[in-house]
Amino acid sequence: MVGIIAGCTSDALVLATVLASQDPFTMPSGLLIKHPAELAERLQLSLKSRAAYDAGHYSEPLMLRNLFVDWLTEFASSVAAVRSRLARQAAVRRNRRLEMNMKMEYLRVSRDFARGHSVVAKRMVHVAMMCVDLATRLKRLLRPDSAAATSLSFFVDLLQNPTIHPPVATGASPSILGSTPSGAETTASASSSAPATRFVHSTALTYSSSAAAAAVQERFSSDVLLLKSLLVAAFAPTFI
Repeated sequence: MVGIIAGCTSDALVLATVLASQDPFTMPSGLLIKHPAELAERLQLSLKSRAAYDAGHYSEPLMLRNLFVDWLTEFASSVAAVRSRLARQAAVRRNRRLEMNMKMEYLRVSRDFARGHSVVAKRMVHVAMMCVDLATRLKRLLRPDSAAATSLSFFVDLLQNPTIHPPVATGASPSILGSTPSGAETTASASSSAPATRFVHSTALTYSSSAAAAAVQERFSSDVLLLKSLLVAAFAPTFI
């Protein structure tokens, strides 16, 4: 709620999710790794990954937040590439609607992500599922046309919407899934109140990997002081 009031719904969603989840970083143990050299190497990799995401702020919540934002960016980029490939298949196989298995996508992306960031893939999958659940529950409490609800809908679509539509028959491959004719788009955009028009990329459902990654990144604040203030307010006594 504090994040919604402060206008950083996306950051609040991720912070609440990671703080309620198990630490996704690897914790090498001498009970499982018998060779001292291998244990030291894995410990070093885990500590380096933690330090990189902490970025000198000495804040575990911000470290976990940065990690999951990085995962979301990679997930969006990877899923957009899969959507593009399957959309071409849907265009060839007419009258056939294709859908992705989103949980399998979680696991696939998490496995690739885990190799270079010293995290446990299954824990990243669990964080993603918790994020969807929290966004879905919180969205029910908000006005559908509010900016906060729009931000939450973005993450629900990104992490849960499996739908794939074939490209339109004009020959130009659209960057946005489920696009409407230009006239209808103009009418809809003119008549709707657009709390999310400040975003360059308004949807998570795209065929472009770069656009998908940019759509995720632009929804998060780079103001560290704001994020730290949000954490302080969240753990402070409730005065409302």
